[in-house]
Amino acid sequence: MTPSHSATGSGLVDAIRNRLKIAAHSPPMTGGNMKRAGAVLVLLGLFAINGSVSAKEPQKEAAGAAAVVRCGNPVGLWRNQMGSEMRITSFNPSTGAIQGQYRTNGGAPGFYPLIGWVNSAPPAPGANNAVTIAFSVRWGQIGSITAWTGTCSDTSAGAGLRTLWHLSRPNSQFDWDHILAGADTFTSM
Repeated sequence: MTPSHSATGSGLVDAIRNRLKIAAHSPPMTGGNMKRAGAVLVLLGLFAINGSVSAKEPQKEAAGAAAVVRCGNPVGLWRNQMGSEMRITSFNPSTGAIQGQYRTNGGAPGFYPLIGWVNSAPPAPGANNAVTIAFSVRWGQIGSITAWTGTCSDTSAGAGLRTLWHLSRPNSQFDWDHILAGADTFTSM
């Protein structure tokens, strides 16, 4: 597997310009080749107008446009103590559903789909109150699934997630070795 890349509209515009430069110095096209080249340029132009070509890797948010990542609105970038990256791209406050992408710093290249839930209750007086969260990642062709569950707390420095995880894997040397467990601490970026 190789990591995928996203292309922004400006990158596509540059690609179109380069293609037109090459075409200007190439022998004239005829028949079907001209129709195919025209169709490709039209499609590239439509993607450039649309703003981006969607790919597995999430697009970076515009500087200054992103809201502060908080437990009550977890959309944004999070990193754990190992350098793995979680990007929550959507949050439905009515249902608590979250979606996003996860990239591990531990061996599996690229981004993988992430789904989960955020939940909370009214704060209890005199208690340590936190937002609860659970999410999972399906590791594609690798065949494993990891599920995290934990709590989120807001501080003046940002939001923090303390989680426990279980990774189940399809292939192992022993019957008892298919499930691994650990802990991660994520910090909002």
